[in-house]
Amino acid sequence: MKKILMMMFCSVICFCSCSSFLDKVPDNKLAIPADLYDLSLLLNNPLLFTNLPYVPQVLSDDYYVTVSSFNSVTDEKVRDLYLWQRQENEGWNKLYQGVYNANVLLEELPKISYDPSKEQSEYDRIYGSALFFRAFYHFWTAQLYCRPFRAASAETDQGIPIRTGTDIAVPTVRSTVKESYDAIIADLMAAVALLPVEVPTRTQPGKAAAYGLLGRVFLCMGDYENSYRYADSCIGLFGEDQLLDFRSTADITPTATLPFSALNREVIFHAIGYSNVIINQGAAKIDTVLYTSYDANDIRKTAYFRTNTGTNAGSYAFKGSYAGSATSIFFGIALDEMLLMRAETAVRLGSYDQAVSDLNTLLVKRWKQGTYIPYTAMDREGLLGDVMKERRKELLWRGLRWMDIRRLDVDSDLIGTPTRMMSDKVYRLEAGSERLTILIPQTVINYSNMQQNP
Repeated sequence: MKKILMMMFCSVICFCSCSSFLDKVPDNKLAIPADLYDLSLLLNNPLLFTNLPYVPQVLSDDYYVTVSSFNSVTDEKVRDLYLWQRQENEGWNKLYQGVYNANVLLEELPKISYDPSKEQSEYDRIYGSALFFRAFYHFWTAQLYCRPFRAASAETDQGIPIRTGTDIAVPTVRSTVKESYDAIIADLMAAVALLPVEVPTRTQPGKAAAYGLLGRVFLCMGDYENSYRYADSCIGLFGEDQLLDFRSTADITPTATLPFSALNREVIFHAIGYSNVIINQGAAKIDTVLYTSYDANDIRKTAYFRTNTGTNAGSYAFKGSYAGSATSIFFGIALDEMLLMRAETAVRLGSYDQAVSDLNTLLVKRWKQGTYIPYTAMDREGLLGDVMKERRKELLWRGLRWMDIRRLDVDSDLIGTPTRMMSDKVYRLEAGSERLTILIPQTVINYSNMQQNP
């Protein structure tokens, strides 16, 4: 068991490094888990399966940093990411390490002897979880290293390498964007059939988590019918009654340093990424326009943000992470995201009453008692605009803003033009910009001969 842990911690598939590192990869034959319990222990290790890079949050426009904070960041690649300059970074290795770890489980599981009459459900849960995690890590890789999904060009646009095994001798090749998303969907569809409704802990996926991730994938593809279907399935299985009520001190204390606990009841699947100095509370200041968009009666204005003092007076820091920590980013799946996903796709599909209902279900529990005025029937454009504004205000600091910038970059009315300023220079992410993808690490390109992003 110790040897398989060593392999999963230290091994990185061939395209994650150069040949000198490959000499250190342990022999897979030495990794011999004894039973299903051993593999279940691996799933319980958050460093192996629920730990993502901070990159999507650095790329988001939830925040800004001052010149002095920017200059204090010693990692040039992080500074370049903040300015959307596409530098390569450590995200690739961390994401493909997660893919690799999932593939280890998928290869080891069939070798385990077990009693089908007593342990079939546990076998299925582990197998389904490994498929989910492989899809989860491939999905986030696609949000960074290949172009946004566009139906007209997805069959020819360069996607990501889809790794389905641990053999480092297998050549690394880029799939198309369509093939990348097809592989992610296939893993999730298979996972749905195997995963249980109830899970030992929400750091492990159940059926609702797989439905939720499917909804997110289809949303990125612009397949609103399927996104609606799976968001609705997720909500139906998990339960709308699990939504946190910000009006209730039994659920949260808005003025607390950390108002939200990790694994609060709204969390469907818990995954985190550790922060970076450029997005910690001392450096990252909430975008001013975003902050002022919250009404004084909106409890999120207190629960999500801390008023800065001293030299930072007049600005605000984010404190509302569902990770339950000031140094972690929530990258999981939660009920509020699903409600807003169903609302958005409902509008796009013409089901305006459903969208209004979902908005009201969410917002009545976000505003002070007696102050919220429910939405009523609206025209399509107005309703879609309001849904997207609420998505922006509800789901910040989860990496989802970067996903939205990519998928909506051709619709400036909904997303705007993300803009940064640094030393009097303006940086903009224009629609169709190549900077919506970041560069694959050059060591990977050199070793694999894959094509670099343009």
